[in-house]
Order: sequence, then structure tokens, then C-alpha cells
Amino acid sequence: MKDLRIEAFAYTYEELVRMVEKGNPLALNALIEGKQLTASPRIEELATLARAKYAKRGRMWVSRSGENKAPRPP
Repeated sequence: MKDLRIEAFAYTYEELVRMVEKGNPLALNALIEGKQLTASPRIEELATLARAKYAKRGRMWVSRSGENKAPRPP
């Protein structure tokens, strides 16, 4: 069996929204490239928005053209 590593981080939805708005690489990697164990509809929506707003170039996340804003928490 392959040796698997899991790194678990816990953030509130509001923290995650702010991280995506700022282009935080940890949040973008988790939402776009990570394996979700479970996700609410608003997290799935935020991941879709992150995919639309950012693209990975090498090891960097760069903003795509256009203004996509993360949804503000209620």
C-alpha cells in the first residue's frame, strides 16, 4: 500500500472566502486541486469561482482576466 499523507486545515467559510479573494495559494490549492472529503454547496460554488478566477502557471496562481468576485458570506 502506498504511504498516504493528509494535511487537514480548518477554516470558517468567511475565512476561506477572504483567502480566495486575496489569491491565497493554500486556499486555491485546496479548492482547485485538493480532494474534498465532503463539501457544502457554498464550498462547491466557491471552488467553481476559484477555478474561473485563477489559473496555475508552474507553481504560481495567477488571476485570469475579468472581475470575478467571491460571494460575500450572509
